[in-house]
Amino acid sequence: MDAFISGAWRTAKRGEVFVAGSWRRITRAEIYTGGQWRRCLSFTPPMTVAISPLTPSGASYPRFPSTQRVTTQQIRATPTGGAMPYSYVWTVLSGGATPDVANMALTTVSAPVPPDSLVQGNVQVTCTDIEGNVAVAQVPYYLHNYSDNSGGQNQS
Repeated sequence: MDAFISGAWRTAKRGEVFVAGSWRRITRAEIYTGGQWRRCLSFTPPMTVAISPLTPSGASYPRFPSTQRVTTQQIRATPTGGAMPYSYVWTVLSGGATPDVANMALTTVSAPVPPDSLVQGNVQVTCTDIEGNVAVAQVPYYLHNYSDNSGGQNQS
């Protein structure tokens, strides 16, 4: 949006209005035309999302060989930019695990893992802001089952 500032026309990067005793940021401007409101200007910064940790993992250490359901540590999506509130969709792209909570900023992924095995794949989060802007990120995950093949006996 162009504004006349200090005697010259300049492009405004953001806008603010004074409401109820404080300055509030304008995220968009709309006009009423054709019987509906239409967005004509947006001040929303570009949106990105980061996932941490960068390589979520989980492990099981059963005493005897058996298939175990293994779960990663908590995985967090952190969006920046855009306009709150955000919505989240977690998807496991490969490896056969499932997200334990598919629509929150925090989740874990889990899968049944055979004895002495590793299940690995990729998990993705799609984050959408209130204006429909979308950001996507993905990371690899690792699930280990370290079964004790000695059957609990000491081997010399």
